[in-house]
Amino acid sequence: MEGIVLVEFKNFCVLYAEDDLEVQANISKILSLLFLKVHVASDGEEALELFKKNNIHIIITDYEMPRVDGYKFILKIREMSQTIPIVVLSSHTQKEKLMNCIPLKLIEYLEKPIIYEKLLQTLKKCVKEIKNSADVEVMIGEDIFYNIESNHIQKNAKTLKLTALEMRAFEYMFSKKNILVSNEELGFYVYDSHDYSVGAIKNIIYRLRKKLGREFMQNHKDIGYILKSL
Repeated sequence: MEGIVLVEFKNFCVLYAEDDLEVQANISKILSLLFLKVHVASDGEEALELFKKNNIHIIITDYEMPRVDGYKFILKIREMSQTIPIVVLSSHTQKEKLMNCIPLKLIEYLEKPIIYEKLLQTLKKCVKEIKNSADVEVMIGEDIFYNIESNHIQKNAKTLKLTALEMRAFEYMFSKKNILVSNEELGFYVYDSHDYSVGAIKNIIYRLRKKLGREFMQNHKDIGYILKSL
């Protein structure tokens, strides 16, 4: 059962904000083993920019950060999304300050140093919250929807049939929607190694463009691709 839950994590992207670089490196390494994509920020301002530019499903943030602290960062997030799961990391000396966050619908508050088992249990709560939320289904474009939980794409109310490689390519492009992804970056993710040909990647993208529509998967010749999404 544990293995099934961990596999489910691979459908989601995480935004992690932490200004302590040593803690940041350790936690982001763990998260990268669990999730499809981990976006890392060193302060609240950088985290806000990453949230606006990427498809984020879970937020994990430190409370004390420079420029924009965790509390102000969460306030901004709640202006944009009332449902995205948020986890706050903090030291025991900041418990009184954390009382401010109670109305902001946090999934959990974790005290530093972070214990892996507690982090894992909290992440399971986050995934459960996502599945109970209407945000599981995301609109990519007119009449095209992506269900994050089931990994199904519907176009004109019909489920598209994608191969395993096409699905991996789409998942990665979706995690980087509206951002140029290079052939090398996409190839390494799809094949999980550097042993692939650019021709193979082009063929996968060609098939995706045919199924989704050319307007959604833009080709930047000899550089890479952009998945255009709402």
